[in-house]
Amino acid sequence: MRIGLIGFVDCAHRLEGAGICERPHGHTYRVEAVLEATLGRDTDLEALRRRFIRGLDQLDHSDLNDRMPYPSCENFCSLLFGVLKADFPGLARLKVWEGEGKWAEVRVDDPFPTYPAWQSPSTARKSS
Repeated sequence: MRIGLIGFVDCAHRLEGAGICERPHGHTYRVEAVLEATLGRDTDLEALRRRFIRGLDQLDHSDLNDRMPYPSCENFCSLLFGVLKADFPGLARLKVWEGEGKWAEVRVDDPFPTYPAWQSPSTARKSS
């Protein structure tokens, strides 16, 4: 059984060397999570949704350049997957939409690395 959760988070970023995206700008990201779960009496979908939203709220209205050296959509998706995986062991995949028609997806079995934890603004700047 799979359970889907959808949420939104507003963040700013700038991408060095990416033309017009070098200027600070923002997006309302649509975040879709799919969890592998055993649905039953003990599954509280509303509690899952609240935990999911709390995870997204940690980033709401933040500057992603303070979290990672190059906050592209795919790197943001990878970071978010790593963070949410701690609260959702059954997280199977995460898709992050950056506006209309552009998205990145990470699946639990992808070889693509996930960021293990939040980077503080000073850590993100030092690793650039």
